[in-house]
Amino acid sequence: MNRKQIPALILALSLLLGLLSGCGGLNAAAMQLKRSEGLVSVSNEEGRNLVPEEDMGLYSGYGVLTQEESYAWIGLDQVKLAKMDENSEIAVEQEGKHLEIEVKSGSLFFHVTEPLAEDETMEIRTSTMLVGIRGTCGWVSVLDGAHMNVYLLEGTVSCSVSSPAGQNTANVSAGEMARMTASEEESSISVERFRIYDVPEFILEELRQDKSLCETIEEETGLPLLDWDPDTALPPREDAEPDPVDWSGLGNVAYYGDPAACAMTAEQAAAFAQVLREEISKSKAVPPIQDEYTLQSEARCYAGLVDAGGGQPILLYGSAIAVESDYGWDLWSTWSGDCTGWGIWEYANGQAVKWGVVDRTALYPGYLYVGGYYAADPGISAKVYPLENGRIAAIPSTAVQEDWTWSGGGEQVTRYIDGQPVTEEAVTSWESRWNPGNSLAGYSHGSDVSVSFWGLSPAEDVLAALEGSGGSAPADPPPAENTPGSEAPEAPNRPGTSVSYNPGTYIRRTTVDTTGYPIEIYYEIPVLPETSQGYRNINAFFQSMEDAFFAEGFAADLEASLEYNPYDEDFWNSCSASVTFPNSRLVCVALSSDYHMGGVHPWYGTNYYTFCASTGERLSLSDVANASKAEIETYLLTVLEQEQNESGGIFLDTFREYEADDYGFEVSSDGRLYAVFSRDEGCAWAYGGIAPIELPMGLKPEWQ
Repeated sequence: MNRKQIPALILALSLLLGLLSGCGGLNAAAMQLKRSEGLVSVSNEEGRNLVPEEDMGLYSGYGVLTQEESYAWIGLDQVKLAKMDENSEIAVEQEGKHLEIEVKSGSLFFHVTEPLAEDETMEIRTSTMLVGIRGTCGWVSVLDGAHMNVYLLEGTVSCSVSSPAGQNTANVSAGEMARMTASEEESSISVERFRIYDVPEFILEELRQDKSLCETIEEETGLPLLDWDPDTALPPREDAEPDPVDWSGLGNVAYYGDPAACAMTAEQAAAFAQVLREEISKSKAVPPIQDEYTLQSEARCYAGLVDAGGGQPILLYGSAIAVESDYGWDLWSTWSGDCTGWGIWEYANGQAVKWGVVDRTALYPGYLYVGGYYAADPGISAKVYPLENGRIAAIPSTAVQEDWTWSGGGEQVTRYIDGQPVTEEAVTSWESRWNPGNSLAGYSHGSDVSVSFWGLSPAEDVLAALEGSGGSAPADPPPAENTPGSEAPEAPNRPGTSVSYNPGTYIRRTTVDTTGYPIEIYYEIPVLPETSQGYRNINAFFQSMEDAFFAEGFAADLEASLEYNPYDEDFWNSCSASVTFPNSRLVCVALSSDYHMGGVHPWYGTNYYTFCASTGERLSLSDVANASKAEIETYLLTVLEQEQNESGGIFLDTFREYEADDYGFEVSSDGRLYAVFSRDEGCAWAYGGIAPIELPMGLKPEWQ
């Protein structure tokens, strides 16, 4: 075949990482098979098979082939260069300091930690496509001779396609992928964001050996490589229609769209609810500020949902520290590295996926405005991302950039819109068009620690809406034979109270009439249709808790709200409930208490209860965890010791005395098992509480 007749597809990687020059570079001639795993074969330039061995030289004309469940690591000098996936084949070509790796099939991960010298080149290609590598991290996947996908984990690149069918160019940044096609009939390149679940496991294994690299990638792309578990993020079943969910409750929180048209599934809501639970827990764990200027401080969490098209919402979340001084209240950015100051999540393939672009954000109908005028310097950097088909567009529809530089006593200004030079008036007009100032919701920050949120609800309220209207809320309880009826039992007659019941969530609220008093008092419990003895027993368990709550009355609370309330605060004494059915065998209930009768901080905490659905028996952690008591105790104590070493504040002696069943636990709506802790369990109140710990052993088979 005449190579000149083959369409050329060239991907030029123009890294904007400030690569160091004059640092010696790499010796592109020193390619080696560092090691192999499984069935890997090597052939020389004559096609003769060689026996693979560690640090084996790979010369021009050599080929490497991996079989199923087999991998090969290729090194360049002392710098790890590439890892071949299973069922992959490459060939090596070398001429002087010019090195090529031809990927004939499969996938190849590349990570060049130092740039090549100016006179050296290294390229990854197919018969029709070319990727120039100088110093970056990513992988290529060859589908066939005319199609190749390139994924970038670091940097920014420029892609170009040239063939008889035409020419195309596009810019690609970290967290984006390029789908490239070159044939006689078609020449195209499309760019879109890829998700965490697109990262193959053979690459995850390599990346996780370098924590610093993973953290750098997460900063650039938002991909949580260290926390991602592909085994627990299976795609939803395509053969099952999701049950319809009533989302009318979203009208009570920040929901931008028509709740009646919301197409969010219960699974999607459960995924978003889990994000909020984890993020709220992290924020609440931030210790208070203690200095001579601060009177008090507390974590604040905000959230909202936005219809991104077709009734499919995305999740907005932000957190900050509310600080009171002599000058009033201010919001400061959360300084803890574990907290998310601002984040956006989409739902894809059964998983809540964090969007990689994190900056000041303003929500307008149909798009997100990201960026803006610099906080401390003249100039602007902003992009507009349309909301379409339930997602945020991978590529901004328009962008503006204005930068000022000073040299030789003078100033220089460069202004661009969509890559084209423009005037100052054009920049002003662009900003007025896309950020007119009447945004629906958003997040911003100053040049100091100050932050602001608008158009969002307390994250706890959004979480309650997701759980109460279908997020982690149950589907209908499974039917049982020989049942006396399906109606929930009536509430006791308590004078001075009102009762409401939501049959969609199985939650009953009894509210005390506190007219004339600045206090709210209510108590929620789950009340299941009594279709089985198990449900009757569960109802009786929580009815006894409600009876105890109301037993002594609330005269003292009412009096205190008036007589011992010098600042005219709102007091409250409440308990909120949610119930989930992870499967037909388990019923899980969460009771969240919130109590404030004056003082610096309210008291709050959540207790979890898990029952056997058929008998109503309350289950312990060792009843459900697929491990021995000793294994549970050892694992949890190890995690707690590690957290103590990293952040301090945990009373390890408390947990050293714990047995497995002393730990509270929760089974999430997707069947994952967590050890959970009350607000001040095993730590000082100022520590903020210990975050839930997932137990990797999961549930015993009989409870799955």
